[in-house]
Amino acid sequence: MQAVAVLPDERAFRADTEAGAFLLGECLGHWRLGEVVWPFAHIAIAAASRSGAPTEWWFRFDCTGYPQQPPTARPWDAVAAAPL
Repeated sequence: MQAVAVLPDERAFRADTEAGAFLLGECLGHWRLGEVVWPFAHIAIAAASRSGAPTEWWFRFDCTGYPQQPPTARPWDAVAAAPL
């Protein structure tokens, strides 16, 4: 089996999402990491609804050049796999 080369920006991103601060946010329900197909990462951000029930908004982050270049994001429809 051939090893897959991981780019430095992806390696840095994955290290950050496996670190304590990110994992704590996940455990507290503030966000959750979805699919990562480099350089794109899908992250759901928690939000309160008017009814008080928690809900979440999905974003698709472009992490090209991470961490030297800050990621950009757009609201994402996770079901349709398309921009909102």
